[in-house]
Amino acid sequence: MLTFQGDARGQRVITLAANLQTNGSDDKGALHSTRVLEAVTSTTIHGGTPLYDAILQGYRLALNAYDPAYVNQVVVLTDGDNRDTKNSITRDGLTQAIKGLVDPARPIKLILLGYGPEADMTSLEAIASAVGGKAVKVGSLDVVAEATREALFTP
Repeated sequence: MLTFQGDARGQRVITLAANLQTNGSDDKGALHSTRVLEAVTSTTIHGGTPLYDAILQGYRLALNAYDPAYVNQVVVLTDGDNRDTKNSITRDGLTQAIKGLVDPARPIKLILLGYGPEADMTSLEAIASAVGGKAVKVGSLDVVAEATREALFTP
């Protein structure tokens, strides 16, 4: 799990909050799913949104950790668009970069969940479609699980 934000100077801050592992695995004495839940609930929202850089970093991490025994995917929940960061990759730069990373022998599904009125669904849809992924508008945090299921299991 990556968290991402811009700091007070507009610099990108992308943090690995939980390692990639299977949900039932041991992660420093607790279930990995518990560690992910802890990371989610302790995340604070502030600053800018280096969304495109975070998507690219997450896609690379998933590709490097690819395991054919599992569904390999990147799920991004964002409340905004790519903004307030210096030297961020552009949308076109991101789509070209992830297209260049696509490996049919190591398929990674990209799911982009746009939450709230500032979510740039046009960009999220363009990025997801570039690699055969899916973008879904999330009306409230209560429906994140439902939106994730929809994105994962519908064509």
